[in-house]
Amino acid sequence: MFKSSKILLSLNMKKVLLFVLLLPFCFSETIAQKLTEKESRDDYFKKYEVELNSETINNLSFPFTFTSIVLIIDINDDFNNSFLVAGLDTFYISENTDINKHQYSGKAKISKLIIFEEAVSNISLLPDFNSEKIEIHLLNAGIPEKPTKKKFVNADSFDCSKPETIDQSIWRAGLPNPKQKAVYTKPEHIIIHHSAGSNSNTNHLNTIRNIYLYHTQSKGWNDIGYNYVIARDGTIYDGRDNQGIYEEDFILGAHFCGKNSNTMGVSILGTYTNEAPTKESIFSLKKIISWKLLKDSLNPLDSFLHPKYGSNGYMLAVISGHRNGCATECPGEILYLLIPDLRNEISWIIKNCKLSDISTKQKENDVLIFPQPAKNFIYISSLLNNNNITKLNLYNIQGQFLLSREFPDTENNIKLDVSEFNQGLYFIELFTNKEVIRKKILIK
Repeated sequence: MFKSSKILLSLNMKKVLLFVLLLPFCFSETIAQKLTEKESRDDYFKKYEVELNSETINNLSFPFTFTSIVLIIDINDDFNNSFLVAGLDTFYISENTDINKHQYSGKAKISKLIIFEEAVSNISLLPDFNSEKIEIHLLNAGIPEKPTKKKFVNADSFDCSKPETIDQSIWRAGLPNPKQKAVYTKPEHIIIHHSAGSNSNTNHLNTIRNIYLYHTQSKGWNDIGYNYVIARDGTIYDGRDNQGIYEEDFILGAHFCGKNSNTMGVSILGTYTNEAPTKESIFSLKKIISWKLLKDSLNPLDSFLHPKYGSNGYMLAVISGHRNGCATECPGEILYLLIPDLRNEISWIIKNCKLSDISTKQKENDVLIFPQPAKNFIYISSLLNNNNITKLNLYNIQGQFLLSREFPDTENNIKLDVSEFNQGLYFIELFTNKEVIRKKILIK
């Protein structure tokens, strides 16, 4: 821990020293640079071609503000020790080396996304590459109303239910929607990522919106690459949009080295190479994974062949890091070293999770199931007259199918005989006019 702190301190001192050295140049007379606008997509995306002077600081001024920037250089060039200054912040420019297919793959080198805490219109660029003409993308995530922060729950209060999340329609408000339909996949692997961004920026909404623009506008993907994104305060954001077609945790993402089938990607905002994630973000990570694995009867200590089909498969743990698929630093050395412990903790959580108190009134679109525990009969009631139950399936704790019942479309009160089943925890799947609801039931 002391060694990591020394490394971090050294990096911060270098950053301060660099900024002091750059300061006189940043406020010197602006050197006129040739800026050619190549493309504009409303207010959220601008593409420019920039001619640079590699022997001096390049001060670039634009007639609009933006919240993040991406640089693209020649495929045979390298970013090396290039830096960018915006306001009072200095940013190191580095290549995005994640092997995910995007519109610049094999044609050019694309930088990692640089996000600003506040919108800017002027930047100073100190290049350390040979390209005198580069492409830059200016992204503007806007200033939407912040969603209500999800309350952090004590880490001992696991119940294996699905954690609360921020829906895409809320955090993506005002940005373009995905154009293509969501694609189904059945995950057997949970892939852990870090976003490789700032650990001090607390505007998580701005961060995820900029990542969405980076993935969809600069990389050319249809949607954000991850299935879920976790902020440092523990708030969980829904990632890939299910578009009302499939369940949200069964959507094919773009996060695992071009081998995304049968995976679900979860990313924690921040960089965890020399620093550990917050306790809030780790708690939410364990909660979303525990819910998913228990629901789909996956053992966190197991491994499966990946890719599942073809001759290039290899055994991949159910809970893995991004670097287990290709040469990348993600999810950062510190977070990656936590994964073996996470597997064991999640295994314990799944075996010992507590039942939610579902004998009281639930959400408006939910159902009431009682008594808990039950001995002979379970009673199920829909809380809305227009959300009637049409079918139910029952599974044991291992996910094995036990029975199915269908009901008239007008049915919203059901009595289910469970006297033939052994004592223990079971899962019930309820199909209504509007949705599929999954609940735990306990039989005495």
